[in-house]
Parts: sequence; C-alpha cells; structure tokens
Amino acid sequence: MIRYVLKFYVYCARNPCGYWNSQQTTIDGLIANMMLHHTPAPNIIFQHPATLLKPGGNLIISEISVHDQHRIRESCGDIWLGFHEELTRWAQKAGFTVGESQHLELRNGFQIQGRSLRCPLSNTVIN
Repeated sequence: MIRYVLKFYVYCARNPCGYWNSQQTTIDGLIANMMLHHTPAPNIIFQHPATLLKPGGNLIISEISVHDQHRIRESCGDIWLGFHEELTRWAQKAGFTVGESQHLELRNGFQIQGRSLRCPLSNTVIN
C-alpha cells in the first residue's frame, strides 16, 4: 500500500495539473493532510479519490475545524475558514462511508479534525 500511496504523491508532484490514470492501478489508501481549506471547491476532491481507491480503500483527512481567525486568509492563503459537517456531507455524496472522527485542540486557537472514510465497494462515483 505505501508503495502506491508514494507513487501517487510522486505523480502529483510531477504532474500537478494532471490526474492519475486509474486504469494504471488502484491504491489501498490516500491521506489528504491540511489541503482542503486551500482549495476553491473542496467537495470535488472527494469524487476523484473514489476512482483511485480500491473498493473498500481508505481516505484519511486531517483538516482545520471552523474558526473565526480571518487574518489567516491573507497570511496563509486559506480560502475556507475550516470545516464542520461539510466534510461528512461531501464524503457521503461521493459514496464514502464515514468512520472514526477525532478533534485535537491546538494552543494557537485552532482545532484539527481527523476523519477516516471508506471507499464504496464499487468505484461508481455519484455526482
């Protein structure tokens, strides 16, 4: 599994505007670490992993919870001020089963959430 996850990240680093050809291989798991709040349409990101992952594969997301620190938009380029239940709604719409969820407090006033999602048993994506 690690080999395919690393292969996916190397591919993304070399082809930032391209997509992994899911006909090449599917992978057991993906990790999306602190990236969705920088993305204009994060809901779309849930659709593509569903085609990359093996049926029953895992998508692990770590992301900022909702906050009111607007200065972060300018200082860090954040588009979204965190997420709450949107992540669950978008994941379920893409066919993922929502698993464990954890929230961790940080000293700087932010809260980080981790979510475990399981890919559907078939790779059919619902739009």
